[in-house]
Amino acid sequence: LLFATTAFAQAESGTFSLQPKVGLNLSNILASDQNLDMKAGLVTGLELNYQINQLIALSFGGLYSQQGGKQSLNGTDVTVKLDYFNIPALINFYVTKGLALKAGLQLGFLVNDKAKRNGTSIEMSVEQFIHLAPQYSNVELRKFDVAIPIGVSYEFSNVVIDARYCAGLVPLFDDSRSSDRHSVFQLSVGYKFDL
Repeated sequence: LLFATTAFAQAESGTFSLQPKVGLNLSNILASDQNLDMKAGLVTGLELNYQINQLIALSFGGLYSQQGGKQSLNGTDVTVKLDYFNIPALINFYVTKGLALKAGLQLGFLVNDKAKRNGTSIEMSVEQFIHLAPQYSNVELRKFDVAIPIGVSYEFSNVVIDARYCAGLVPLFDDSRSSDRHSVFQLSVGYKFDL
């Protein structure tokens, strides 16, 4: 099988390519007491790829990612919006021509957060929203995230379709009672430019 797959060269060894991409996030927050519902959001950015050999490539990216979740509390719909600048680093293993399995590590830095209560015009930061509950008045929202992305991509005529799941490792809040983490399904399309 290994000898057969080496015949499917993706790009020449030692070459670089750049891939602008745009796509859709379906994210939610896995909470310690109750999971939130999925929220749709945008993901867009660039990934730099380095082809090590015929079977393996490395990719490093910079992605703007809209994440969060939705929940209904006492008849009021609440949407938690958490926007990150994510930096994924992935190993891509090509199992056949154009088809790659990928896994790696992703660092995220919070750039914007909002909690919106539907039915009213009130919009506040997620931290302010959490502080409405007296028992969480001193809880702070973490400004970074760490996740493990795993996925698959398919390339044809320099167009790359990518599907991945990013499992959050770091709790969203600095409170020992909370284990809330991100859970993000991501589907994107990009175009690969050889450098």
